[in-house]
Amino acid sequence: AVSPMIEVQNDYFEIEPGALFVCTKEKPPPDGSFNVFLFPRDIKHDRFVNGVAVMSLADVLGFVSAVTHEITDHPSQKTLYLLSHGQRQVSNGLFLLGCYLILSKKMHPMLVHVKIEAYYSSLRSEAQEMPHSPLDFNLSIDFWRGLWRAINLQWVSMPFDENRWGEIDLQEYKHYRNPLNGDIVQVIPGKVIEFREPVDLGARKYIDELGVRQFSPSYFVDIFEYLRVGAVVSLSQFSYDPQIFEERGIFHIDLQFGEGKIPTQSVVAEFLRLVEGVTGLVAVYGKGGLRRTGALIAVYMMRHHSFTAKEAMAWLRMMRPGPVTSDQQDFLCWAESQLADAAATGEDWPACVPAGTWWVPS
Repeated sequence: AVSPMIEVQNDYFEIEPGALFVCTKEKPPPDGSFNVFLFPRDIKHDRFVNGVAVMSLADVLGFVSAVTHEITDHPSQKTLYLLSHGQRQVSNGLFLLGCYLILSKKMHPMLVHVKIEAYYSSLRSEAQEMPHSPLDFNLSIDFWRGLWRAINLQWVSMPFDENRWGEIDLQEYKHYRNPLNGDIVQVIPGKVIEFREPVDLGARKYIDELGVRQFSPSYFVDIFEYLRVGAVVSLSQFSYDPQIFEERGIFHIDLQFGEGKIPTQSVVAEFLRLVEGVTGLVAVYGKGGLRRTGALIAVYMMRHHSFTAKEAMAWLRMMRPGPVTSDQQDFLCWAESQLADAAATGEDWPACVPAGTWWVPS
């Protein structure tokens, strides 16, 4: 087991005993005892949530792989993870370091939180190092807990090779997640896909307009047949012919509700029934396959996989940037407490919610 405490050796902070250290010093030690590892330049955050960088799962796994190789490829040296100066760079670096400890060393997120927070606090105590406001570790731990939950469900694990991380085929994930390839992501491996809204393009598979690629149902249906999708769920108005999917044995279900709005009780109930009952994957989209889509999928994750609302939102944001915003976050926190109450009394949620008491924005 990895100790949650941080040891200091000549200003280098021990993260993994005898193997991995971290610091923000500009110059590495001169004696050759350390192999210096820099923050990978090809890792970019997708967006920020309350000031914390949200990186894709591909970048998280790429970092874990890189650190693992640095340690194993230099057995006679300690590995020193050299962070760049500045709050954003330190935030990104420490978030990824926490993911490494959780995935590679199976360290519990709370112990990771203690370790990383202790190191960051030591930086802030040096007035010239970190003059800015403290990191939001409460938000970071939501992402770490979401990753921990996914590990326990065996959705993701350390790889047998460079490509297969548990149920995540990294090459396939990166290929289909690309907006030029349909922005198709299995956010629940083997069960639920988020994807971009199909549009009627006549005989064309896709078009590029104003820097955005749009895809026809005929583009998606070939991929969905390969992925063994059993149903497509539309949460927004559509102009294409659903028969394009149904002729290939893929059910097409219409569960429309307003963009950015809260799903109704009947929509939630029907969505849960559908995902629970369909053989194969369920592919879901709204306008962009993000906000409405993420809210419904998060409810399923809470009901069937014991995610908290914050863990579910964090996992979805790591898998695909953007899911769940504004009132939908408050709705999911309400749904979490409702699910807990229903579980305690043995009632079926959401059927047990009395008429007129469904959540509405304040």
